[in-house]
Amino acid sequence: LWASGVSPLGIVRRLLPIGLAICALELANDELLVPPTIQELRAWEVGSFKSTLDGFVGNDIWMQHRGDFVRLPRLEPGATSASNVIILERDSVGNLVERLTAARAELLPGAWRLLDVQRATVGAGFTTEPELVWENEIDLDRLRVVARPPQEIGLLDLVDIIRNDGYGVVATQGHESALFHRLFGATLPTLLVMLTFALARRSTRQGAISTLFMKGIGGGFVFVILNGLALALAEAGFLPPLAATAGPMLLLLALVVGLPLRDELLLRRRAA
Repeated sequence: LWASGVSPLGIVRRLLPIGLAICALELANDELLVPPTIQELRAWEVGSFKSTLDGFVGNDIWMQHRGDFVRLPRLEPGATSASNVIILERDSVGNLVERLTAARAELLPGAWRLLDVQRATVGAGFTTEPELVWENEIDLDRLRVVARPPQEIGLLDLVDIIRNDGYGVVATQGHESALFHRLFGATLPTLLVMLTFALARRSTRQGAISTLFMKGIGGGFVFVILNGLALALAEAGFLPPLAATAGPMLLLLALVVGLPLRDELLLRRRAA
């Protein structure tokens, strides 16, 4: 590097096109290969990937839809019916108006057909109806997507979950953290390669290689700890997801650009 006549900052500039290509490959891998691969591993129950693992806890799924609360049992892929369905209807200010308890429900798109329904209306007592149609816009396929851990969901699905506020099923803090972490994390391989050249300053002293090696190990260790801690705090809701995921990457970018830029400015001053 020192005998090539090219400054560390110049090498960083030359690596930029390759770095952008690596970022694109990283995003394509996370979007196109990782989610379907994990689903296959879950189907095969390989290692720690079990088909029973998902993003919900318990035997039932509670969701919010247009101000109402709905309880469904866990649904198998492709299921179009469910038993023991509960719907809590509320008014515009959030007060409970009516509770519907259906022994069985046919989950048809746009309208569910409730069978053997018990209606408990506030102030009017209980009534029973053999059949009732409940119109809704619940997409069961989206519920199956949101049931997966955020790390296993594709980028487009993550954006859709965040825009729809988790479909009223889950909080979106973890999904926002996963989305930003994946976007900014795609730049990590490129930044680490560039950091090597940024640390390789011109020096004729003995032991310069060992010093460079120790700096790289120390900087990488600090970055891994900081990045993991920030992501954990973001998923727990203690930090904004964007700030927590972008902060460590921006700090690394500042080192990649700042160190060689400072050395180049010092060399120009000495030459002048």
